[in-house]
Amino acid sequence: IHNRILQVNKILYCSVVVNLINDVFCRMLLWDCDDRKYSFYLEVSTDNHDWTRVADKTNESCRSWQLMVFDPQPVTFIKIVGTKNSANEVFHCVHIEAPAQLPVDEST
Repeated sequence: IHNRILQVNKILYCSVVVNLINDVFCRMLLWDCDDRKYSFYLEVSTDNHDWTRVADKTNESCRSWQLMVFDPQPVTFIKIVGTKNSANEVFHCVHIEAPAQLPVDEST
């Protein structure tokens, strides 16, 4: 799922290898033991220098599980940048999956 996670201030860096065949799914669990809300954006990179923004939730109030789906592309690094926490200045990511372990839809 993930190899390493490093948090510096409100930036969460993850080193991952993602399957390139289908759409890429990344999901994360934001700390949700109260009513706080978060805003963030997610970028991907192959070299840790050039970044492509693939999810932008800077104008949203996010809680709990977040699922990001983006087009297939080489991904070695994921950067999650917290832009808002309604309770304090810390971005709390409890768990991240990339690629995400998604449940099978039994209706299909």
